[in-house]
Amino acid sequence: KNKDIAMFTSDCHSRQWAPVLAGFSVFIISGGTGWMLSNTQSTQNALPLMSAPRSILGWELTNPLATWLNNPRNNTRSLLLNYRRGGETLHVRVVEPMTAEAKLQGSEVAPGESNTWRENSIQIKTACGTTGCVQLLHTIWENGKTEERQHVYSTYALGSLYTASKFVLRAAHGWTRLTGGFGKPRLIALTFDSAVPLEGSNEVAEMLRSFQIEVVD
Repeated sequence: KNKDIAMFTSDCHSRQWAPVLAGFSVFIISGGTGWMLSNTQSTQNALPLMSAPRSILGWELTNPLATWLNNPRNNTRSLLLNYRRGGETLHVRVVEPMTAEAKLQGSEVAPGESNTWRENSIQIKTACGTTGCVQLLHTIWENGKTEERQHVYSTYALGSLYTASKFVLRAAHGWTRLTGGFGKPRLIALTFDSAVPLEGSNEVAEMLRSFQIEVVD
């Protein structure tokens, strides 16, 4: 199936990212090739999670002792948090690079094995909550065997930057390193148990921003 991609054209966000794009040359020089996540390569990190929202907008954390999982092959690590609210389940995945050269890919937040799930459609959206706006990807993943669909809302984050573009994230990270700043890029994704798309985009924005700020190790 062809992907339905809605392109993002906000002038406000373009001006916000203008200084970031000045560091794009750093990304070009550093180079690197893309890679796919292999779940079978993950190993448990000995360091436990130190801080994460226990309750957010009525969602209650069900695995407070969750730990980071290392993926040595791809030099990334991920954290999976599960929440419940009114019989519904929310899965939150936070992915971080373990080296400066590691790249974050959208395939890392697929609902399951990458050889089973494929992207049915992708839309770029801007969701705004009381604490600010977030540019995000709304991806519908489809299981090639069962035709089950899952809605995943994800964003690439670095500090106060939230973008749907991994290239903007890499440029921002390069600029941060070039100017001596500190910050770790992340890919944050929300996967809802229901196959029905979430209508409350402001709720998505609040949750994505909260996990970027409050998930600390």
